[in-house]
Amino acid sequence: MQRFLKGVLAIGFIATVLSPSALMAHTSFKKELAKKYPNMKISCSACHVDKKPKSERNELGKLFFKDMKSKNISATYKSKKGDDRKAYVNDVMNPAFNAALKKIQKQKNKEGKTYDELIKSGEMPGITKKEEPKAAAGR
Repeated sequence: MQRFLKGVLAIGFIATVLSPSALMAHTSFKKELAKKYPNMKISCSACHVDKKPKSERNELGKLFFKDMKSKNISATYKSKKGDDRKAYVNDVMNPAFNAALKKIQKQKNKEGKTYDELIKSGEMPGITKKEEPKAAAGR
């Protein structure tokens, strides 16, 4: 019986974490970051700790969370449905993310580098430089 309950809880947890509402907000922020840094490859671990629950944030994720938590963005997002949700992402969430990014880009880490420099150099977890396409041989 215990195995069954653990299995049900695990499935419930996975379904919650991977539900479209949980992923859409993250994807939206990831896309916004990729727009600002088109030469960089952005992954989930840009803000979240790899192989941990999404509530675990790394250095960059903590900075975004600190700036945006008072705006109740997640709670409001979860209450929206359909087109209202899409509009909320475009009209509220993405502008809030971009405003936070502007502040964060200027901040310095403990080594004295700005987060803008760290992102552009690929020194942040989950952010790497895109590979340059290789020239075709013989051309």
